[in-house]
Amino acid sequence: MIGDELRMKFICEYCGKEFEESPSKRINKHVYCSKRCSYDAITGVEKSKVRVKVICKYCGDEYEVIQYREDRTSYCSLECFCASQRGKGNPNWKGGISPYYNNDEIWVNIRSEALKRDDYTCQICGKERNLHVHHIIPYRLVGEHRITNLISLCPDCHRKLERNTYKYLLRSNND
Repeated sequence: MIGDELRMKFICEYCGKEFEESPSKRINKHVYCSKRCSYDAITGVEKSKVRVKVICKYCGDEYEVIQYREDRTSYCSLECFCASQRGKGNPNWKGGISPYYNNDEIWVNIRSEALKRDDYTCQICGKERNLHVHHIIPYRLVGEHRITNLISLCPDCHRKLERNTYKYLLRSNND
């Protein structure tokens, strides 16, 4: 390989390991085999080897991390991190369940009626799985659920319809 003849053998001043490197990469008088050895030698602390105990912000369990990661970690596992981001732990939390979705009995009943009326099929493409019930005129504008204002759609058609509605509204506001 090109440049192999220019490589020289060095011995790390910190760990004593022998390694090869191009002399042009030796820009200072100290010789270290890695950034970790360089850091440990300069600071006099083997942060890369010292482990410290940290408390998980979610479950409260104690776990160990390498010292230099102590300030960069808060959770003992990905599961704890994900669990901490649900509900009130999520930075986007707005205070609870909207009555418009989920627990509103009126919505649940009228949604079922709309699906039944539309024979449990998307009214655009005819798919029969994972249907959404869409407000033709947005709920925020009318403030109520009316069967005449609802249509059953598959997720793809719902997404396309929402995107086109948004584009239409943007265009009409700019005119």
